[in-house]
Amino acid sequence: MVEVWTSALRFLITGGLATIVHVGLFSALLRFTALSPPVATVISFLCALTLSYRLHHSWTFKVQGQHRKFFFRFVLIACTGSALNYTIMSLATGTLGWHPLAGLALVVAVVAPGSFAANRWWGFR
Repeated sequence: MVEVWTSALRFLITGGLATIVHVGLFSALLRFTALSPPVATVISFLCALTLSYRLHHSWTFKVQGQHRKFFFRFVLIACTGSALNYTIMSLATGTLGWHPLAGLALVVAVVAPGSFAANRWWGFR
């Protein structure tokens, strides 16, 4: 059980670092280049995704090799999480009329644990 909690903490730390990279690089690209915001966010997202995968592979879940298999699953889980994020936010703010921050709280409460579980018990297995 301690292993699950340790992995969960590492998952949160990795997610935090990936978020810092995404936001920091996005901001730097906007400030110091002529890139448009959509292009800057794609570049910064891909860098954050790569960092996140590498840390989850080597540190969070401590697996060896099999990058093709693990990366494919990781990206599939990330895309599923993104779709779920969109769906929950649309429901919360549209159908239910919630404030966007309340919708975001629900997104984080559902998607983050779901993403952790999917990566732990399938993505990196």
